[in-house]
Amino acid sequence: MASPTEIRRAISALLDSLDGVDVQVAPAAVEYGARELHQAFAVRILTGPAGDEAAELLLDELIAPDGGRSVKRLVETDPTLGGLVTDTTVTRCTGWQLFPRGDMAAVGATWTVSTLS
Repeated sequence: MASPTEIRRAISALLDSLDGVDVQVAPAAVEYGARELHQAFAVRILTGPAGDEAAELLLDELIAPDGGRSVKRLVETDPTLGGLVTDTTVTRCTGWQLFPRGDMAAVGATWTVSTLS
C-alpha cells in the first residue's frame, strides 16, 4: 500500500505542467475500511497577487472542470497515480480564496483529491 508521501508526490507530478504557480499537496484525512483505504489530500494552488488579472484568469482555468489547465482533468488523467492506488477523484474545489503572502494577499484555491487503495 502506498504511503501518503508517495501519493502526495504523484499528485504533485501530475500538476508539474502548471508553470508559474505555487502548488502544495498535504494529507487531509484517512478513512480505514476492512479491505480498502480512503485517503484525502488538500491541493492548494496560488496563482499570484490578488488583483493581478493574469493570476485571476489563470485561477479561472484551474478551477474549470475540464480544459488544458483544469486541475480536475490533470489529476484524473492517471486515476491509479502510476499504480499506487486503485482510483483517484477530485471531489471538491473551494473556489477563489485569498491567502496571506508576506505583506500582500495571493489568489488561489484548494481542491480535495480522494484516493482509494
